[in-house]
Amino acid sequence: MIKETKLARFVLLLALNGCAKTAYYPMGKGDDIASQAESNRGSTKWAQDVKKTANDGSCTFQVGDPKCNLFVYDMLHNTGIAPPKTGIWPITASMWTSSVPGWSVVNTQQRGDLVSNGKHCGIATDGTYTISAGTRKVYKDADISGGTVQRYNN
Repeated sequence: MIKETKLARFVLLLALNGCAKTAYYPMGKGDDIASQAESNRGSTKWAQDVKKTANDGSCTFQVGDPKCNLFVYDMLHNTGIAPPKTGIWPITASMWTSSVPGWSVVNTQQRGDLVSNGKHCGIATDGTYTISAGTRKVYKDADISGGTVQRYNN
């Protein structure tokens, strides 16, 4: 009886320690993408009323251009992921609703997924919210309604 109790405690201790340790492991590239996006919350670098060159220097968006796709492009570039492009340009929000090489369409969003409704795109910070470049700044809001969700195949 005593041996069984000690064994049960040992097994329980291992299980609890394993759970605690698992909670601290990073989620991989998805977590990196979301963290990078969140670090730019409130930034006006991707606002429509500014000129912005992609972080890799490949292209420049002019004043008045929506820059949600450039924001996504820059966040992927900053996390070491080769962002999808068409020539020198980042793929558009509408292209994020179709099959993108290196990404898989999924049914539910999680941290670091790309979400697009064809007109606007952003990065999921969790299962409910996205962060994206708006007219005046980078903002966090409810998920992009009716959006296609894509997950990086890392």
